[in-house]
Amino acid sequence: MAEDITVGSQEYFEKALKKKSKSQTINFKGKLWKTLDQYPNIGDKYFLDESLYNSSKIIATQEIGVGMEEQNILDRENRIIELYEEKGGKIEFFDIANYQVPASLNQIYEASFKNRQYEIRVNIVALKYKIFFFGLFTIPYRTTQNFITKSTTYPLYTENYERIAGQLHEGSLNIDTRLILRRNGRFYPKAWAIGNGFSTNGIGQNIGSIPFLGGSLPILVFSPDPNLQFQAGFGNISKIGESRENWSLTKEIESFDNGDVEEESLSQLAKEAISFKK
Repeated sequence: MAEDITVGSQEYFEKALKKKSKSQTINFKGKLWKTLDQYPNIGDKYFLDESLYNSSKIIATQEIGVGMEEQNILDRENRIIELYEEKGGKIEFFDIANYQVPASLNQIYEASFKNRQYEIRVNIVALKYKIFFFGLFTIPYRTTQNFITKSTTYPLYTENYERIAGQLHEGSLNIDTRLILRRNGRFYPKAWAIGNGFSTNGIGQNIGSIPFLGGSLPILVFSPDPNLQFQAGFGNISKIGESRENWSLTKEIESFDNGDVEEESLSQLAKEAISFKK
């Protein structure tokens, strides 16, 4: 799926339905895929091209030597980074703002391969300070304001054979299992959310959390209005529809077109897809 297509749009479904699925059925359950391998890393820098990293390491070792003194190690690591960047290799920085949710292999498997759609709901409660003018007098008072977000996410990848490298859900909630970093024996997929008056990474006051996978996403809010005081935030992420292993959108629509599946039995994603076909 091209990166410039708006997920959930008519073009999104047109492209998805034109995809050709491979004849071989792939069962992902119980398997580790490329994104769960241990990427080479130096500090918080993760090298996404292992072959480039290994060649850079060999050259740096030849130039600087194999000494284990602190300065020798530092020089060798700096040279590896220089060589790797010169070759155009991609580096991912571990930023807790993006990788704040630890997850088990089963949780990542569900977020990648089983569940195709999610819904996010966030409710933010704030106090708004206002002034009531009564003749020559001013009387301050407070009112309650609610900011509510409800949104459905869409997977960037729509066929089971594409999911060997993980997938990206986009919308108010973003789940990216195409790149998963491992630190201290724990796996961290990217997950973040941006909605009506809140975000889960960046700057802002932490007023709540959204339980997700093995941790939680903080609800952060920021307002330039000094008369607005945020009090609390409540978030919920739920799966839409039943879990379907090795699911394929095109195959589900094909079954519907052939009369094998009633519209009421389709997944939510398939129901939205056929709405563009009517």
